[in-house]
Amino acid sequence: MNKILKVSALIAFIILITACNFFTTTWGSGLNRDNAEKLAQLTTDDLALLLTDPDYTSDPESIVALLDALGSKTPEEIQGLSVEDKQAILELTISAGVPISSLAGIMEQATSGDPGSALSELLSTTDVINVDAAAAVLTDPEMLETADPTVITAAAVTVLVQVAAAETEDAEDQDAAVTDLVNNITDSIADSPPDSTAEDIVDQMIADGTISEESREEMIAITTAMQVLSGTSSTGIDRSGGGSPLDGLLP
Repeated sequence: MNKILKVSALIAFIILITACNFFTTTWGSGLNRDNAEKLAQLTTDDLALLLTDPDYTSDPESIVALLDALGSKTPEEIQGLSVEDKQAILELTISAGVPISSLAGIMEQATSGDPGSALSELLSTTDVINVDAAAAVLTDPEMLETADPTVITAAAVTVLVQVAAAETEDAEDQDAAVTDLVNNITDSIADSPPDSTAEDIVDQMIADGTISEESREEMIAITTAMQVLSGTSSTGIDRSGGGSPLDGLLP
């Protein structure tokens, strides 16, 4: 495929943009943690109202609880939200998913051509979060056509971090397992026939043993975003010339 978007470039870029753009919030003291059960009972529209509520968006544990509640909704319910709400889901997922405290050293590793080590470093300092809502947004044509390419990129790699954590958690040597996973994902995308859909590519990854069936939906979201940003998507959506800072990293 022409202009395959390299996973290593994505990882290097997420490290850069999260440091510059997304970690400007001062975390508050937090809400009553008992609200998680209450959130689970709210409708999708009611949860969306909280996406701009500073009592939630200024507190990391409340963000995690909100993402958990949103992740319990169907992809159709998430995709039915407004563009602004879906953008907020991506941004909150990024904020919850990549710790700023680990960025300085990881940036050096990623930009020096060692994305596996960079991703392993992220895994060692990142908590497990629910990325189901973000994955639903990343497969929404409306968002793929209109969202800031920077946010699409950052969200895709945040989801990738969670997939890597799940796929390698039982490995004796997680660093090596993550490196192999990144290489195999990259190879699967690069070796796929022209006009392959994200579903086709991910199903081949599953058949090859690169990822498990449990990671299918998240990996489809990641691959969809990669294809759209690299101009290789069978959906016809091409954001490769949309002013993404990744344009210079595309082969």
